[in-house]
Amino acid sequence: MAFTTFQNTPFSEGAPFVLNSGGITLAVGFNVTMGDGTATPLRLTANGVGVTNGGGYTTETRTLATADRVIEYADGSGKLFPVLSASLATDYSNDTVTAEAVPSFSVAVEAGALYEIDALMILQTALATTGVQISLEGPSAQTSYLSAEVEYFTNSAAGTDGITTQLITAFATTVAMNNAATTLPFTMRIRGVLKLTGSTPASPVSLTIKSEVGGSEVTIKAGSLLRFVKIN
Repeated sequence: MAFTTFQNTPFSEGAPFVLNSGGITLAVGFNVTMGDGTATPLRLTANGVGVTNGGGYTTETRTLATADRVIEYADGSGKLFPVLSASLATDYSNDTVTAEAVPSFSVAVEAGALYEIDALMILQTALATTGVQISLEGPSAQTSYLSAEVEYFTNSAAGTDGITTQLITAFATTVAMNNAATTLPFTMRIRGVLKLTGSTPASPVSLTIKSEVGGSEVTIKAGSLLRFVKIN
């Protein structure tokens, strides 16, 4: 039976193909080294496995699994784009006409990046005649441009045109919904692009919610998703 051996110290002679840690612990993290001292791109840490490029930068893969998982990649060439996402853990309600920030529901965007926005809001109203009015908030001073389409239903009858859309070209723009298709949970999609300037964003992208009518409760449901895919 053959074994691949990891040594704690590098071999200078006689074992050029034995892989070792160079005497560095996992707690610190190390690039796996050949027995003759030649570093490989493979990096091991206590939290994951990485690959170091020629510029000395490492991309590390980690897992958040709470059980054994299997992830398969479909056959084909392509590129994986980094995704920033936030999923709302609990319902949040507001029955006033004053916008309130939805707690723990934001993504921290990067300077100079271009993002594809694909957000899904799950909303509910106490009355179908009351609109759920939301607003994307973000680093306006560090935004080169924002263009996003908001789409939601105001009619649940089959074959009836009950789709309302609104274009957002700036943060802090209120979605002017004034009625809902149902008092049951319904969806609202936000899709578009966001380009940041080269300056560090002063704030993350977040969401506020308010009711169209004071005293009529509106809710954003757990499971609502903010999703920003970095495409450049």
